[in-house]
Amino acid sequence: MTLPLFPAARPTAPRIAIVGTRTPTFQQIARVFALVAGSPSDTTIVSGGAPGIDTWAKRAAFFYRRAFAEHLPNIDRGMTFYEKANKLRDRNRRVVLDAWFVEALPGPAYYSRKGGTYNAVTQARRTRVAHRVWDWPSAGWDD
Repeated sequence: MTLPLFPAARPTAPRIAIVGTRTPTFQQIARVFALVAGSPSDTTIVSGGAPGIDTWAKRAAFFYRRAFAEHLPNIDRGMTFYEKANKLRDRNRRVVLDAWFVEALPGPAYYSRKGGTYNAVTQARRTRVAHRVWDWPSAGWDD
């Protein structure tokens, strides 16, 4: 399936995707809350529902009373490893295409060019969705 470079219609209110590692540091969790707190009140936070940064983005959205959209992968028990991986990649693509901007807070696997965060950032580059990757492990803050 070929994806369009630019989705047909964008919603009027801003939508920010927050994706990242499944094992966040305290600084990365604080960064998620700061990103949500600093967003306009009509912003929708978009996430993939994975444990870690995605879950913290959901908690921050509820804490700051922001709208929240979650794209869960459609994974069944009997799937092979490759079928599951394709479902996760598809979920990452849906998250990226649903957002105006992607904030990525990666773990160490990102720098090995593997994992869901790396795939989401790659999808953002391919579809020309604006994105920012926060440095690991301090997520942009001094320790």
